[in-house]
Amino acid sequence: MRAVSNPLVGLGKQALELGIDSVRVGRPFGVFAIRVSGDDDSGELFWYFDSDEERAANRARHTTATSECKRYAIVLHEEIRDREGTKRAAIVAEVGDREHEQALRMGQPYTPFGGPGQPLETLGNPMMLGDTTNVLRGSTVDPGKPAAFVVVCPSCGKKNRVSIARVRDRLPKCGSCGNALLDR
Repeated sequence: MRAVSNPLVGLGKQALELGIDSVRVGRPFGVFAIRVSGDDDSGELFWYFDSDEERAANRARHTTATSECKRYAIVLHEEIRDREGTKRAAIVAEVGDREHEQALRMGQPYTPFGGPGQPLETLGNPMMLGDTTNVLRGSTVDPGKPAAFVVVCPSCGKKNRVSIARVRDRLPKCGSCGNALLDR
């Protein structure tokens, strides 16, 4: 795992705390993204509610990839294995910036509400879970080609490589069935 900058770790910890707080109030979890555009740590918060969490996460990644932000955190609810190997409910943040090729995955496992008098508890400190795709950098590693990412068509399931510049210009369509790949 690469060395991580303090601003990214700080943003990741803030995002995890906000995710834990959103679960703690007892409402269903909603995927969200924090985008930081300036040099200060103030950012914008965007919530994504869709028919399922995977679709919401894909929309969060897409809108973040096409934004002008410098740093981001996309926060999801997943089940991960803790340090002892036990599966736990967790809030997971994907944190990245324009300077690094990869983004970082951080997780905060917790025990859910067990009933009256048994509140939600976080389990230890946030965990570093490894690297993931940086949505600001795209998945194209050849510097001679424009940044692009793979979008799976929601209608037919075909994988389509879509450049970020094309997404900014117009809504891309599936090369197989012709349906729109992304919702705006």
